[in-house]
Amino acid sequence: MSELKKSDFAYGAAISALMSNGIYPTLVSSGKRRNIYKISVNNKECELYIKSSSISNNGLYDNWIFNIEKELDELNEYLNSGIKFFIMLVCIVDIFSKGELVIINSDELKALLEAGKKNITISRQRTGEYMISTGRKKDEYINIRYNRFNELK
Repeated sequence: MSELKKSDFAYGAAISALMSNGIYPTLVSSGKRRNIYKISVNNKECELYIKSSSISNNGLYDNWIFNIEKELDELNEYLNSGIKFFIMLVCIVDIFSKGELVIINSDELKALLEAGKKNITISRQRTGEYMISTGRKKDEYINIRYNRFNELK
């Protein structure tokens, strides 16, 4: 019998969400820290880098922390390759009943890496967006809209 990990359920949920939105991925590379999928929509190809994280609730708001330190070289290679590239972060609230998906495009990833970020910390906002910190100051962040599946097409 094959052993399933929490990340396997998270990746399956991400694939299901993609397919529900008319996007049919093909697995390119699988690893302990992430999976990479190739998607082709309307004869346009791009790659999708998927990571998952469980919720970290500090009592004030929900957030998720994704460590990318071990993948920095790989992520920079993608940014420099010219391949259309997105990161899908699976934000787990409860692995079997609740979670959220955050899609980051290459420009947003580039801003995070240029700011020297080794973790991506996502907070859910009441405005209908997610916030990703790019620095130490309160006003140093990127807003990410909910439901960005159309950007993958």
